[in-house]
Amino acid sequence: MVNRDQASGVRWTVLAVLLSMGGVAADTDVVPFDATYEVRAHGLKLGEMHRRLNIEKKQYQFESTLEATGIAAVLNGGREEEISSGEIVAGKFRPSRYRHRRTRGKKVTETVLVFDWSREQIETTARGQVTRLEAPADAVDKLVYQLTLSHDLIRSSDALNYAIADDGRIKSYRWQRVGNETLTIRGEQIPTTKLAYSRSKSARQTTLWCAPDYHYVPVKIQYQDGGSITTATLIRYR
Repeated sequence: MVNRDQASGVRWTVLAVLLSMGGVAADTDVVPFDATYEVRAHGLKLGEMHRRLNIEKKQYQFESTLEATGIAAVLNGGREEEISSGEIVAGKFRPSRYRHRRTRGKKVTETVLVFDWSREQIETTARGQVTRLEAPADAVDKLVYQLTLSHDLIRSSDALNYAIADDGRIKSYRWQRVGNETLTIRGEQIPTTKLAYSRSKSARQTTLWCAPDYHYVPVKIQYQDGGSITTATLIRYR
């Protein structure tokens, strides 16, 4: 039985690293998709994450929603919404605006990033404060970079390094290939490429199993923080 502290301790914001990716299309290696993941921890279903990518000409909108269900909704509740929009330049996603909205009962918090490429500047509005920083040429927000990761996996790139605008600064994300593994999901044998990300001197680690046959959609995602493990499994994709 999961107690209240365990349920409320689930880090929904960290689950934003859970990915959905696409295949080959004009102008970009990533195609529009609609995907749903089941999120579980402590032997219980905690919620579902839904992701949708729309592309029209060279404009994109990538949406992600994570919502608690069942006992997690009763004890912890909560909803996370992210939207990244922008354009596709030379096959890569270049954001113009990113919004993150978190709801916990009556409490709502929101963060908005505006990418002004003409001024090479990123403006962040959060908690009533506005901050500005210089925008590196390859800077992306923490949602759409996941599509760039898909693009790079399809292209067999070894340089899986990304400059992420987050919390008023630029963070470096570096994923490592750690081998190939075949998983059994919903009775299907699925070959995958396994990736791992962790910060130095931290017990936190995120692992992805990305399936080439699914255009590098991660069919399983695992987040480990000390002895606590949260997983997400792809249950629907189109």
